[in-house]
This record gives sequence, C-alpha cells and structure tokens, in this order.
Amino acid sequence: MEFKNSQTVKNLMSSFVGESGVYQRYSYYAKRANKDGFKYIEDIFNETALNELYHAKRFMFLINKELPGEKIMVDQADYPVFYGTTLENLKSAALGEYEEAYEIYPTFANTAREEGFKEVATYFDLISDVEKFHHKRYDTLAQEVERGYFHREGDCDWICLKCGHHHKGPNPPKVCPICDHAEAYFKPICPSGN
Repeated sequence: MEFKNSQTVKNLMSSFVGESGVYQRYSYYAKRANKDGFKYIEDIFNETALNELYHAKRFMFLINKELPGEKIMVDQADYPVFYGTTLENLKSAALGEYEEAYEIYPTFANTAREEGFKEVATYFDLISDVEKFHHKRYDTLAQEVERGYFHREGDCDWICLKCGHHHKGPNPPKVCPICDHAEAYFKPICPSGN
C-alpha cells in the first residue's frame, strides 16, 4: 500500500494533532495544580506534557520521512477540551491516557501492521506502553487527591521537593523547617493506599 493513501498516515496525523493538544492541556493543568497547592502534581503534569511533545514529534517525523511538506487531511477525529480543578484534570488526563493506551494506539498499530508499515506499528506499540504508565500515575494521583493528598491514615515519609528535607508523619509540615517552602512542595513517599 502507498503510504500517502493509507489509513496509517491519517492515524499518524491524528496522533500528532492529539499529542500536540495533550501537551498544551497538561501545561495548563500544571499551572492549575500549582494554583491549587499541588507542586508535585504540577511537576508530573509538566513532565508528562514533555513526554507528549516528544510523542507528537515522533509522529510528525514518521510522516515527514515519507511525505515531506505534504498536507494531511484528518477526518473523523475528535479531541477533548477540558479544564477544571486539579482533581478533575487528573481524572480527565487518566481517561485520555487510558483511551490512547488501550484503544486508540493498539488499533493504530494493528492498522499499520496490516498495511505493511511495521516501523510505524512498533512506534504505536512503544508509545502505547508509555501511555499505560501515564494512565496509572494519573489514576493513582486522582485517588490520592480524593482521599486528601496531604493527609495519610498512618505515618508516611514526605520529602520537600526544594531542599530534600524528609519528614515522617501523617501530614507534611505546613512550612519546611529548612527552606521555608509551603506544604505544597512536599511529595509523599509511602505505600500505596496509605
């Protein structure tokens, strides 16, 4: 099959547009997490946004390798637009990552294989694995925020993201005793479910 007329090239373009949008959304979500007092979650959104930017770059390069400078029409694609509280943003991100990891990219990989584009299929498979990790991380963070992110039932180790101070207890200190940063800069290091 000719790449230019394949479903695979449309899937790559749709993925490029989708990942570019996710990069932007996660950048906005990071700012909201900071505003809501979740520095660690802000960092996760920024880190994941960068991951998505590189996924978009890979998809663009795969298209450009075969069709440099071409315009690709994307049809029958929808892209989520959502912005809310940090908890709502985490849930939205978890859902989007789930769809990419378990539905969209596996389908795109199979199509690429069927059309004879094995390299493209491999990239869809590899990126799908990354999206599985993103889904799990966002889902876990959403559960933690719902339970009360800065309170645990038992003792937990908390680490200051600025100076590395460790604190043990059900809550981080309101202010780091070393660097004076607020509790928003503490990350929990404790067993899941605690």
